[in-house]
Amino acid sequence: MFQRLATPRAGVEVLKIVGFYALFASLWILFSDKALEAAMSDPALRITASILKGWAFVAITSIMLYALIHRFWLRINAANQAQQRTLGQLEAIADNSGDAIFVKDLDGRYTLFNRAACRYVGKPVEEVLGNDDRALFPPDQAAQLLAHHHELIANDRSEAVEETLETASGPAVFLAFKGPLHGPDGKIFGTYGISRDITREKQAQQEMSRLNKALRLLGEGNLAMVGVDSEQALLDEICRLMVTTGGYRMAWIGYTEHDADKTVCPIAQSGFDDGYLASVRISWDEHSEFGRGPTGAAIRTGQIQVNQDVASNPLMTPWRHHAREGGFQSSISLPLLSNQSVIGALSIYSEEREAFGPNEVTVLEKLAANLAFGIRALRERQERDSAEAANRA
Repeated sequence: MFQRLATPRAGVEVLKIVGFYALFASLWILFSDKALEAAMSDPALRITASILKGWAFVAITSIMLYALIHRFWLRINAANQAQQRTLGQLEAIADNSGDAIFVKDLDGRYTLFNRAACRYVGKPVEEVLGNDDRALFPPDQAAQLLAHHHELIANDRSEAVEETLETASGPAVFLAFKGPLHGPDGKIFGTYGISRDITREKQAQQEMSRLNKALRLLGEGNLAMVGVDSEQALLDEICRLMVTTGGYRMAWIGYTEHDADKTVCPIAQSGFDDGYLASVRISWDEHSEFGRGPTGAAIRTGQIQVNQDVASNPLMTPWRHHAREGGFQSSISLPLLSNQSVIGALSIYSEEREAFGPNEVTVLEKLAANLAFGIRALRERQERDSAEAANRA
Protein backbone atom coordinates (compact mmCIF):
# COMPACT_ATOMS: atom_id res chain seq x y z
CA MET A 1 0.00 0.00 0.00
CA PHE A 2 2.89 2.36 0.73
CA GLN A 3 5.52 2.98 -1.90
CA ARG A 4 9.07 2.05 -0.81
CA LEU A 5 11.37 4.99 -1.36
CA ALA A 6 15.04 4.74 -2.47
CA THR A 7 17.71 5.82 -0.01
CA PRO A 8 18.34 9.48 -0.83
CA ARG A 9 22.17 9.41 -0.05
CA ALA A 10 23.02 6.45 -2.30
CA GLY A 11 24.51 8.68 -5.01
CA VAL A 12 26.70 10.47 -2.51
CA GLU A 13 28.07 7.19 -1.13
CA VAL A 14 28.94 5.96 -4.63
CA LEU A 15 30.83 9.18 -5.35
CA LYS A 16 32.80 8.71 -2.14
CA ILE A 17 33.87 5.20 -3.23
CA VAL A 18 34.90 6.43 -6.70
CA GLY A 19 36.78 9.37 -5.23
CA PHE A 20 38.64 7.22 -2.73
CA TYR A 21 39.57 4.74 -5.48
CA ALA A 22 40.81 7.50 -7.79
CA LEU A 23 42.91 9.05 -5.01
CA PHE A 24 44.45 5.73 -4.01
CA ALA A 25 45.21 4.80 -7.63
CA SER A 26 46.84 8.16 -8.34
CA LEU A 27 49.02 7.99 -5.25
CA TRP A 28 49.99 4.37 -6.01
CA ILE A 29 51.04 5.16 -9.54
CA LEU A 30 52.93 8.30 -8.57
CA PHE A 31 54.90 7.00 -5.62
CA SER A 32 55.37 3.34 -6.65
CA ASP A 33 57.02 4.30 -9.98
CA LYS A 34 59.39 6.71 -8.26
CA ALA A 35 60.25 4.10 -5.64
CA LEU A 36 61.17 1.56 -8.35
CA GLU A 37 63.36 4.05 -10.17
CA ALA A 38 65.22 4.85 -6.98
CA ALA A 39 65.58 1.25 -5.84
CA MET A 40 66.46 -0.53 -9.10
CA SER A 41 68.82 0.47 -11.88
CA ASP A 42 68.64 -2.79 -13.82
CA PRO A 43 65.95 -2.42 -16.56
CA ALA A 44 65.10 -6.13 -16.52
CA LEU A 45 64.52 -6.15 -12.79
CA ARG A 46 62.55 -2.94 -13.07
CA ILE A 47 60.18 -4.54 -15.65
CA THR A 48 59.66 -7.60 -13.48
CA ALA A 49 59.04 -5.38 -10.46
CA SER A 50 56.53 -3.27 -12.48
CA ILE A 51 54.58 -6.41 -13.39
CA LEU A 52 54.52 -7.50 -9.76
CA LYS A 53 53.54 -3.95 -8.76
CA GLY A 54 50.59 -4.11 -11.21
CA TRP A 55 49.41 -7.41 -9.77
CA ALA A 56 49.74 -6.00 -6.27
CA PHE A 57 47.73 -2.96 -7.35
CA VAL A 58 44.94 -5.16 -8.70
CA ALA A 59 44.90 -7.29 -5.54
CA ILE A 60 44.99 -4.37 -3.13
CA THR A 61 42.37 -2.31 -4.99
CA SER A 62 40.10 -5.37 -5.32
CA ILE A 63 40.25 -5.95 -1.59
CA MET A 64 39.74 -2.25 -0.96
CA LEU A 65 36.75 -2.01 -3.35
CA TYR A 66 35.22 -5.11 -1.82
CA ALA A 67 35.52 -3.62 1.65
CA LEU A 68 34.10 -0.26 0.58
CA ILE A 69 31.24 -1.75 -1.43
CA HIS A 70 30.42 -4.26 1.32
CA ARG A 71 30.36 -1.46 3.88
CA PHE A 72 28.18 0.62 1.54
CA TRP A 73 25.81 -2.31 0.97
CA LEU A 74 25.47 -2.92 4.71
CA ARG A 75 24.58 0.74 5.27
CA ILE A 76 22.07 0.73 2.40
CA ASN A 77 20.50 -2.51 3.62
CA ALA A 78 20.25 -1.20 7.18
CA ALA A 79 18.70 2.05 5.94
CA ASN A 80 16.19 0.16 3.78
CA GLN A 81 15.26 -2.14 6.65
CA ALA A 82 14.75 0.83 8.95
CA GLN A 83 12.69 2.57 6.29
CA GLN A 84 10.60 -0.54 5.68
CA ARG A 85 9.97 -0.88 9.41
CA THR A 86 8.87 2.74 9.55
CA LEU A 87 6.63 2.37 6.50
CA GLY A 88 5.25 -0.87 7.91
CA GLN A 89 4.40 0.90 11.15
CA LEU A 90 2.74 3.74 9.22
CA GLU A 91 0.79 1.21 7.18
CA ALA A 92 -0.36 -0.57 10.34
CA ILE A 93 -1.40 2.74 11.90
CA ALA A 94 -3.34 3.72 8.77
CA ASP A 95 -5.08 0.37 8.41
CA ASN A 96 -6.04 0.21 12.09
CA SER A 97 -7.33 3.76 12.18
CA GLY A 98 -11.07 4.31 12.27
CA ASP A 99 -10.60 7.38 10.10
CA ALA A 100 -10.44 7.20 6.33
CA ILE A 101 -6.85 7.93 5.23
CA PHE A 102 -5.93 8.41 1.59
CA VAL A 103 -3.41 9.92 -0.82
CA LYS A 104 -3.98 11.14 -4.36
CA ASP A 105 -1.54 11.92 -7.15
CA LEU A 106 -1.59 15.19 -9.06
CA ASP A 107 -4.39 13.96 -11.32
CA GLY A 108 -6.57 12.95 -8.39
CA ARG A 109 -5.98 9.20 -8.66
CA TYR A 110 -5.75 7.32 -5.39
CA THR A 111 -2.32 5.92 -4.50
CA LEU A 112 -3.16 5.05 -0.88
CA PHE A 113 -6.51 3.97 0.59
CA ASN A 114 -6.73 2.46 4.07
CA ARG A 115 -9.17 -0.15 5.36
CA ALA A 116 -11.57 2.35 6.93
CA ALA A 117 -11.83 4.22 3.63
CA CYS A 118 -12.55 0.90 1.86
CA ARG A 119 -15.35 0.16 4.32
CA TYR A 120 -16.96 3.52 3.69
CA VAL A 121 -17.02 3.13 -0.11
CA GLY A 122 -17.74 -0.60 0.00
CA LYS A 123 -14.89 -1.53 -2.35
CA PRO A 124 -11.61 -3.45 -1.93
CA VAL A 125 -8.43 -1.45 -2.21
CA GLU A 126 -7.57 -3.11 -5.53
CA GLU A 127 -10.63 -1.49 -7.13
CA VAL A 128 -9.74 1.93 -5.75
CA LEU A 129 -6.02 2.44 -6.35
CA GLY A 130 -5.38 4.07 -9.72
CA ASN A 131 -8.92 5.47 -9.95
CA ASP A 132 -10.28 8.87 -8.99
CA ASP A 133 -13.45 9.94 -7.18
CA ARG A 134 -15.66 9.26 -10.21
CA ALA A 135 -15.28 5.53 -9.54
CA LEU A 136 -16.45 5.88 -5.93
CA PHE A 137 -19.09 8.60 -5.60
CA PRO A 138 -22.10 10.00 -7.47
CA PRO A 139 -21.17 12.42 -10.30
CA ASP A 140 -21.99 15.64 -8.43
CA GLN A 141 -20.02 14.61 -5.32
CA ALA A 142 -17.09 13.33 -7.40
CA ALA A 143 -16.91 16.62 -9.29
CA GLN A 144 -16.79 18.59 -6.02
CA LEU A 145 -14.09 16.35 -4.54
CA LEU A 146 -11.89 16.58 -7.64
CA ALA A 147 -12.33 20.36 -7.81
CA HIS A 148 -11.29 20.66 -4.16
CA HIS A 149 -8.27 18.41 -4.83
CA HIS A 150 -7.02 20.78 -7.54
CA GLU A 151 -7.72 23.81 -5.33
CA LEU A 152 -5.49 22.39 -2.61
CA ILE A 153 -2.66 22.00 -5.13
CA ALA A 154 -3.18 25.45 -6.65
CA ASN A 155 -3.35 27.19 -3.27
CA ASP A 156 -0.66 25.00 -1.62
CA ARG A 157 -2.64 25.10 1.61
CA SER A 158 -4.06 22.54 4.04
CA GLU A 159 -7.56 22.98 5.39
CA ALA A 160 -10.41 21.29 7.27
CA VAL A 161 -13.80 20.88 5.58
CA GLU A 162 -17.11 19.19 6.27
CA GLU A 163 -18.29 16.89 3.49
CA THR A 164 -21.55 15.00 3.07
CA LEU A 165 -20.87 11.91 0.97
CA GLU A 166 -22.75 8.85 -0.15
CA THR A 167 -21.26 5.76 1.49
CA ALA A 168 -21.98 2.04 1.35
CA SER A 169 -24.32 2.47 4.34
CA GLY A 170 -25.98 5.69 3.20
CA PRO A 171 -25.24 9.43 3.43
CA ALA A 172 -22.60 10.38 6.00
CA VAL A 173 -20.99 13.61 7.19
CA PHE A 174 -17.19 13.72 7.39
CA LEU A 175 -14.77 16.21 8.93
CA ALA A 176 -11.86 16.02 6.49
CA PHE A 177 -8.33 17.39 6.94
CA LYS A 178 -6.72 17.74 3.51
CA GLY A 179 -3.60 19.30 2.10
CA PRO A 180 -0.81 19.08 -0.50
CA LEU A 181 2.09 16.61 -0.24
CA HIS A 182 5.64 17.85 -0.96
CA GLY A 183 8.61 15.76 -2.07
CA PRO A 184 12.25 16.22 -0.93
CA ASP A 185 12.67 18.85 -3.65
CA GLY A 186 9.75 20.85 -2.28
CA LYS A 187 7.52 20.17 -5.27
CA ILE A 188 3.92 19.03 -4.78
CA PHE A 189 3.36 15.45 -5.92
CA GLY A 190 -0.21 14.94 -4.65
CA THR A 191 -2.62 15.50 -1.78
CA TYR A 192 -3.47 13.68 1.44
CA GLY A 193 -6.70 13.38 3.39
CA ILE A 194 -7.83 12.17 6.80
CA SER A 195 -11.63 12.00 7.11
CA ARG A 196 -13.56 11.29 10.30
CA ASP A 197 -17.21 10.24 10.27
CA ILE A 198 -19.09 12.80 12.41
CA THR A 199 -22.59 11.80 11.31
CA ARG A 200 -23.70 10.87 14.83
CA GLU A 201 -22.27 14.06 16.30
CA LYS A 202 -24.05 16.16 13.67
CA GLN A 203 -27.30 14.30 14.27
CA ALA A 204 -26.93 14.87 18.02
CA GLN A 205 -26.31 18.58 17.43
CA GLN A 206 -29.33 18.83 15.16
CA GLU A 207 -31.51 16.95 17.63
CA MET A 208 -30.36 19.21 20.45
CA SER A 209 -31.08 22.28 18.34
CA ARG A 210 -34.56 21.00 17.50
CA LEU A 211 -35.17 20.13 21.16
CA ASN A 212 -34.19 23.66 22.24
CA LYS A 213 -36.58 25.08 19.65
CA ALA A 214 -39.33 22.76 20.88
CA LEU A 215 -38.75 23.89 24.47
CA ARG A 216 -38.96 27.55 23.44
CA LEU A 217 -42.07 26.65 21.49
CA LEU A 218 -43.60 25.05 24.57
CA GLY A 219 -42.94 28.17 26.63
CA GLU A 220 -44.29 30.56 24.03
CA GLY A 221 -47.29 28.30 23.47
CA ASN A 222 -48.14 28.43 27.17
CA LEU A 223 -47.94 32.21 27.09
CA ALA A 224 -50.20 32.31 24.05
CA MET A 225 -52.87 30.31 25.87
CA VAL A 226 -52.93 32.92 28.61
CA GLY A 227 -53.17 35.89 26.26
CA VAL A 228 -55.86 34.82 23.76
CA ASP A 229 -59.60 35.24 24.24
CA SER A 230 -60.97 32.96 21.54
CA GLU A 231 -60.48 29.38 20.40
CA GLN A 232 -59.72 30.35 16.81
CA ALA A 233 -57.11 32.89 17.93
CA LEU A 234 -55.44 30.21 20.03
CA LEU A 235 -55.32 27.72 17.16
CA ASP A 236 -53.97 30.34 14.76
CA GLU A 237 -51.28 31.42 17.22
CA ILE A 238 -50.11 27.87 17.96
CA CYS A 239 -49.76 27.12 14.24
CA ARG A 240 -47.86 30.37 13.73
CA LEU A 241 -45.46 29.59 16.58
CA MET A 242 -44.81 26.13 15.12
CA VAL A 243 -43.32 27.82 12.06
CA THR A 244 -41.70 30.97 13.48
CA THR A 245 -40.31 29.54 16.72
CA GLY A 246 -40.25 25.81 16.03
CA GLY A 247 -38.76 26.20 12.55
CA TYR A 248 -41.12 23.67 10.97
CA ARG A 249 -42.18 24.01 7.37
CA MET A 250 -45.92 23.84 8.00
CA ALA A 251 -48.41 23.15 10.79
CA TRP A 252 -52.16 22.77 10.83
CA ILE A 253 -54.91 21.80 13.24
CA GLY A 254 -57.88 19.73 12.14
CA TYR A 255 -61.07 18.85 13.97
CA THR A 256 -63.02 15.63 13.57
CA GLU A 257 -66.28 15.62 11.66
CA HIS A 258 -68.79 12.89 12.36
CA ASP A 259 -70.11 12.73 8.82
CA ALA A 260 -70.28 9.59 6.69
CA ASP A 261 -66.67 10.04 5.48
CA LYS A 262 -65.36 10.89 8.97
CA THR A 263 -63.67 13.96 7.56
CA VAL A 264 -60.84 15.85 9.27
CA CYS A 265 -61.59 19.52 8.72
CA PRO A 266 -58.67 22.01 8.79
CA ILE A 267 -59.37 24.82 11.28
CA ALA A 268 -56.01 26.63 11.42
CA GLN A 269 -52.80 26.54 9.38
CA SER A 270 -49.44 28.34 9.10
CA GLY A 271 -46.30 28.01 7.01
CA PHE A 272 -45.78 26.77 3.47
CA ASP A 273 -49.01 25.39 2.06
CA ASP A 274 -49.27 26.12 -1.68
CA GLY A 275 -52.72 24.56 -1.70
CA TYR A 276 -51.71 21.32 0.03
CA LEU A 277 -54.61 21.21 2.48
CA ALA A 278 -57.09 22.25 -0.19
CA SER A 279 -55.91 19.56 -2.61
CA VAL A 280 -55.77 16.54 -0.30
CA ARG A 281 -58.46 14.51 1.41
CA ILE A 282 -57.91 13.48 5.03
CA SER A 283 -60.18 11.23 7.04
CA TRP A 284 -60.10 9.31 10.31
CA ASP A 285 -61.99 6.34 8.86
CA GLU A 286 -59.87 3.20 9.23
CA HIS A 287 -61.63 1.59 6.23
CA SER A 288 -60.60 4.41 3.88
CA GLU A 289 -57.12 4.81 2.42
CA PHE A 290 -57.45 8.50 3.31
CA GLY A 291 -57.88 7.60 6.98
CA ARG A 292 -54.75 5.49 7.41
CA GLY A 293 -52.25 8.34 7.34
CA PRO A 294 -50.64 9.91 10.42
CA THR A 295 -53.42 12.41 11.11
CA GLY A 296 -56.29 9.91 10.78
CA ALA A 297 -54.44 7.30 12.84
CA ALA A 298 -53.68 9.82 15.60
CA ILE A 299 -57.35 10.78 15.87
CA ARG A 300 -58.61 7.22 15.66
CA THR A 301 -56.16 5.70 18.16
CA GLY A 302 -55.43 8.68 20.38
CA GLN A 303 -51.70 7.94 19.95
CA ILE A 304 -48.94 10.11 18.52
CA GLN A 305 -48.05 9.18 14.93
CA VAL A 306 -44.50 9.93 13.74
CA ASN A 307 -43.80 9.72 10.02
CA GLN A 308 -40.02 9.98 9.63
CA ASP A 309 -39.87 9.61 5.84
CA VAL A 310 -42.67 10.69 3.53
CA ALA A 311 -40.94 9.11 0.53
CA SER A 312 -40.78 5.58 1.94
CA ASN A 313 -43.82 5.35 4.23
CA PRO A 314 -46.43 3.24 2.39
CA LEU A 315 -49.25 4.81 4.43
CA MET A 316 -48.40 8.18 2.84
CA THR A 317 -49.23 6.98 -0.68
CA PRO A 318 -52.44 9.07 -1.13
CA TRP A 319 -50.62 12.28 -0.16
CA ARG A 320 -47.00 11.58 -1.21
CA HIS A 321 -47.06 13.54 -4.48
CA HIS A 322 -48.49 16.71 -2.93
CA ALA A 323 -46.29 16.37 0.16
CA ARG A 324 -43.10 16.11 -1.90
CA GLU A 325 -44.15 19.10 -3.98
CA GLY A 326 -44.51 21.05 -0.75
CA GLY A 327 -41.07 19.99 0.46
CA PHE A 328 -42.45 17.89 3.33
CA GLN A 329 -39.98 15.12 4.20
CA SER A 330 -41.35 14.01 7.57
CA SER A 331 -44.29 14.76 9.84
CA ILE A 332 -45.85 14.17 13.23
CA SER A 333 -49.53 14.14 14.20
CA LEU A 334 -50.52 14.66 17.82
CA PRO A 335 -54.06 13.90 19.00
CA LEU A 336 -55.99 16.58 20.88
CA LEU A 337 -57.86 14.94 23.75
CA SER A 338 -60.67 16.66 25.61
CA ASN A 339 -62.78 14.92 28.25
CA GLN A 340 -61.31 11.54 27.27
CA SER A 341 -62.27 11.91 23.61
CA VAL A 342 -60.23 13.02 20.60
CA ILE A 343 -61.50 16.25 19.10
CA GLY A 344 -58.81 16.63 16.44
CA ALA A 345 -55.08 16.61 15.78
CA LEU A 346 -52.12 18.93 15.50
CA SER A 347 -50.04 17.99 12.46
CA ILE A 348 -46.54 19.33 11.92
CA TYR A 349 -44.36 18.94 8.81
CA SER A 350 -40.57 19.24 8.44
CA GLU A 351 -38.38 19.65 5.38
CA GLU A 352 -35.92 17.12 6.85
CA ARG A 353 -36.12 13.35 7.00
CA GLU A 354 -36.19 11.80 10.50
CA ALA A 355 -36.71 15.24 12.00
CA PHE A 356 -38.59 14.16 15.13
CA GLY A 357 -36.36 12.67 17.81
CA PRO A 358 -37.76 11.07 20.99
CA ASN A 359 -37.00 14.05 23.24
CA GLU A 360 -38.58 16.46 20.78
CA VAL A 361 -41.65 14.25 20.51
CA THR A 362 -42.02 14.32 24.30
CA VAL A 363 -42.01 18.13 24.32
CA LEU A 364 -44.48 18.33 21.44
CA GLU A 365 -46.73 15.85 23.24
CA LYS A 366 -46.76 18.18 26.25
CA LEU A 367 -47.56 21.13 24.02
CA ALA A 368 -50.47 19.26 22.38
CA ALA A 369 -51.82 18.33 25.83
CA ASN A 370 -51.60 21.98 26.91
CA LEU A 371 -53.32 23.05 23.70
CA ALA A 372 -56.16 20.58 24.28
CA PHE A 373 -56.49 21.89 27.85
CA GLY A 374 -56.58 25.47 26.54
CA ILE A 375 -59.30 24.58 24.02
CA ARG A 376 -61.36 22.93 26.73
CA ALA A 377 -60.86 25.89 29.08
CA LEU A 378 -61.93 28.39 26.41
CA ARG A 379 -65.01 26.33 25.58
CA GLU A 380 -65.96 26.02 29.24
CA ARG A 381 -65.50 29.75 29.73
CA GLN A 382 -67.65 30.43 26.70
CA GLU A 383 -70.33 28.09 28.07
CA ARG A 384 -70.23 29.89 31.41
CA ASP A 385 -70.44 33.29 29.74
CA SER A 386 -73.37 32.11 27.63
CA ALA A 387 -75.14 30.67 30.67
CA GLU A 388 -74.61 33.87 32.66
CA ALA A 389 -75.90 35.95 29.76
CA ALA A 390 -78.97 33.73 29.49
CA ASN A 391 -79.63 34.07 33.23
CA ARG A 392 -79.35 37.84 33.05
CA ALA A 393 -81.82 37.86 30.18
